[in-house]
Amino acid sequence: MMVGFVSSKHQWNHPFSLGRQHQKKTDLVGGSTTGIQVKNPLSPVIVLPSFPNARMKWACSNIHSFSSLSSTPSFHNASVQNGKQSLQDSKEENVDKILTLDILPKELSQAFSKSDTDGILEIAPKILKQSFTGQELIESALHATQNQKGQAAAILNGLLASCTHPENENTVDSACCAWDIYTTWEEVKEELDLYPDLVTFCCTYSALKRAAIASASSKEKDVWFEYSQHVLERAQRYSKKAAGSKRRKLLNTLLRKRAASKRNNSEPLAKDHLEYLQEMYGEDFDILYEDNNVVVVNKPSGMTCYHTHKTTSGKIKRKKKKNKKAKEKNGEILEEGDMDDSDVSLEDALLNVGINLSTLNPDALGIVHRIDRGTSGCVVLAKNDDAHARLLVEFFTRRVQKQYMALVPFEAVEKNSGRAIEELQPAGVIDEAVGGKSALSLYKVAQKVGSSALLLDVQTKTGRKHQVRVHCACALGRPIFLDPLYKKSLLVPPLPINDEKRFCLHASMLSIDEFDIKVQSALPTWWTPLLETLKKS
Repeated sequence: MMVGFVSSKHQWNHPFSLGRQHQKKTDLVGGSTTGIQVKNPLSPVIVLPSFPNARMKWACSNIHSFSSLSSTPSFHNASVQNGKQSLQDSKEENVDKILTLDILPKELSQAFSKSDTDGILEIAPKILKQSFTGQELIESALHATQNQKGQAAAILNGLLASCTHPENENTVDSACCAWDIYTTWEEVKEELDLYPDLVTFCCTYSALKRAAIASASSKEKDVWFEYSQHVLERAQRYSKKAAGSKRRKLLNTLLRKRAASKRNNSEPLAKDHLEYLQEMYGEDFDILYEDNNVVVVNKPSGMTCYHTHKTTSGKIKRKKKKNKKAKEKNGEILEEGDMDDSDVSLEDALLNVGINLSTLNPDALGIVHRIDRGTSGCVVLAKNDDAHARLLVEFFTRRVQKQYMALVPFEAVEKNSGRAIEELQPAGVIDEAVGGKSALSLYKVAQKVGSSALLLDVQTKTGRKHQVRVHCACALGRPIFLDPLYKKSLLVPPLPINDEKRFCLHASMLSIDEFDIKVQSALPTWWTPLLETLKKS
């Protein structure tokens, strides 16, 4: 799968010609008599073998050629076909593949129509075992979506994400497949007006890095690592270009600070500033887990993860910070006016105490996932771009486990009349679309609170926006207490709290095996008087 980067652009008549020449020549490594001709500027014309292991041997034999190339490769390279000879040159040998190719667009279309990217993830292992080339998969994705570029990109990202699965039988072969899809896509993106995005780069990077870790020899590790770094740098350039000019200045400043902290071996930790963070944003703010790559925060209710539109409202005012520090130094009692009353996001709060956050998401540094402003609980942030890329893949492939606690009415409410309807079962499955996309949740009744409320434990299997809120309100007929967006129950007793920035949904558990993270967070303190009131009802 390894190729030499070429400095000049290929000229081709069709987007998928890619300058590839299929010829029968002697394999450099031996064993196969067929391969694909590839030009390397530092070596004579050679023929790459057809099997992944042989291709790896070829790549490792040319390790010096790779290391001498520019750190910013030209993606107008001749990508290697993934383990299959050209259909035109081997019709008789590939009869089964022709039949599979004939129905592949239909299978992709049905899977995507059923459950979007989750459907692609489900069938991807079967598809990737057929050793389709990147060219064939891109053609099939476009055919399956009737040339709908956004949907085709989602299908290809699903296939790339499947190459990152930790249980894949051959990690190196999976990386070869990812590399073939990625390089082919980069070559034809302008001709097809089909562009890779951040998910594309992160999935490819993760697959290549897994191959680097799994490779037996140091040369193989070096090759895979160099390729993975090329892709990560591509992701960084993509993110920086997507950011506005003011945001790019911030990104450059943060990168300089990060470089300085590495030189001084002084990686700042959020837990060292926990007392200050709790004074500023409340006692519910907590650091649940932290290392040099990630930090998991217990976000208080009412705090947004990040601001969509960057304004000065999220910045802590210098005067207040100065007054607060002066009183702390003198041992004086802090007053309410000394505390910051601006709308500080979780992103701003960590940046304000000097925590390094990844820059792959230029609009929300470190943010890989989010929970609503009114929701409290577990949120993980990436401190560097490597962690961000790997976290993004874990969330995209649904390998992250998330659980929520939701406080809802004991009785359901019929949408129109407000009349109480069926009793809730102790546990169940909610399979109801959210925002037009398939969504799956599991729930169980954790506790009955008085005669008018239930505390539900909800585990999300998909990650749709407002999924738990919609499933509770629409599927169960029990809207979450204090939720301002969805229908409020007519049977809810008077509550001691009336705050539109907070409602009774708490992200109580987060588990990410890839990072050895499993954390739990207690219910917010402001729930205590609410629960006491409901117990008496």
